[in-house]
Amino acid sequence: MKIYTNTIDLANPSTKKFWVAPYSDFSIGVKFVVNNKPIDGDVILKTKDGVELTSNGKYGDGFTVFNMKSAEANETTEYIAIAPNGQENIIVQNVSDSTVYDVNVNVDKTESIDLATPFTIELGDTTTEATIWFSGSPDPDYGLYLEYRINDNEWTNYEFDTLELIGPEITIDKGDKLQFRATDNGNTTFNGVLFNATIPVNSIDGLIFSGNIMTLLDNTGKRNDVPSRCFENWLGEGTAKTIYDAENLIFPAQTLSMACYAGMFYDCNNLIKAPKLPAMELAEQCYRAMFGMCTSLEYPMNELPAEYLPNDCYFQMFNGCSSLKTIPVIKAKEIVGGCCGMMFAGCEQLTDLSKFKLYGDYNIDSDTLMKAYQGMFYQCINLIKSPIIMLKGTIMEDGRWLSSGTIHLMFAGCSSLEYLYMPFLEMSTIEEDGAIEGLSQPMKVYCDDGQIEVNVGE
Repeated sequence: MKIYTNTIDLANPSTKKFWVAPYSDFSIGVKFVVNNKPIDGDVILKTKDGVELTSNGKYGDGFTVFNMKSAEANETTEYIAIAPNGQENIIVQNVSDSTVYDVNVNVDKTESIDLATPFTIELGDTTTEATIWFSGSPDPDYGLYLEYRINDNEWTNYEFDTLELIGPEITIDKGDKLQFRATDNGNTTFNGVLFNATIPVNSIDGLIFSGNIMTLLDNTGKRNDVPSRCFENWLGEGTAKTIYDAENLIFPAQTLSMACYAGMFYDCNNLIKAPKLPAMELAEQCYRAMFGMCTSLEYPMNELPAEYLPNDCYFQMFNGCSSLKTIPVIKAKEIVGGCCGMMFAGCEQLTDLSKFKLYGDYNIDSDTLMKAYQGMFYQCINLIKSPIIMLKGTIMEDGRWLSSGTIHLMFAGCSSLEYLYMPFLEMSTIEEDGAIEGLSQPMKVYCDDGQIEVNVGE
């Protein structure tokens, strides 16, 4: 379903316009800001006649979504968007007889997303067949309620044997599309359930995932929270090597829980494309080692949008991804515990990260900040230029940095590092916190003391 996201700045209000094709399903996403700073609170959308529309929850970076259906061609409809502070703005929908969605320049970039698209499995070009099944130990209080279909045929109940703890094997051929979703009963969690697959040994690629992962819990795909440890380490023995492409697998839920996606693609050494992860409300260990040891992964998602990072949320997330050529934009401002510890350790193909910035500019206590970036780029042996570390952190009364291990071993083992950018930290702090411990090469350090040329280790 098409989502038209409207960011309305109350400091510079204006009418927002968008165009839709006639008789089409679409959604409006509304977010209010003041001078580009988001406003917390509920957004209300009404018709011009005063009828209040029902929200369908949150999407992306704080947009409140309302589902709609357009009318006949050349119709114009006005809606009134009401901010949490009561201020009103007009949104105008124009229905065009064109089949092309033409979005007004004032409206943010749109994305197509159909939350009800089931979890889908297809085969790569060189994979002739695959056998798929579920096993494991579903929560005995809730059970496992799934159905499946092949090539859009009728849905069939997936008969999981609760005594043998295994379901039937389903074999698909090249060109087939296998889909799973929860029955109308729904699944409270997937914790303890394993996804299993085998493919021919001569396959160069493997399984291609798409659809909404949340349809395994709720077949409407609208569930917005992921239970604790829900998909943690969910690949059965030998299955990791069969996963090839997950770029179009969607993770729309905004509220995560402890370790919900931890290790989900761990050791998928054939995975070449990773999915987007748009959640804003993270939890401890939620993405821990999610793509660890994915040695064929070259390009991750473009960004990780969450602004608050709880303890260990990104710990070892891309650890050992030896083919990774770049990193996501990390938009976090507040960092906690070991949130980014060992995140890119062993990513040997990283070379120049100087266009990226890492923040941590909150005066929070040292226990909270401790180990946030510890070992983040450990053993990135070909890294030449570091990201710009905008870290300020806790300042003592005399103005000195309160060392807490925040950047301990951050670039240890980076034997090719020539440029280190930490503009708000003194050189003594960088050395005391062990950011470049064990290195011995000449290096230019851009720090609070200015530009310093050092021979590290001397």
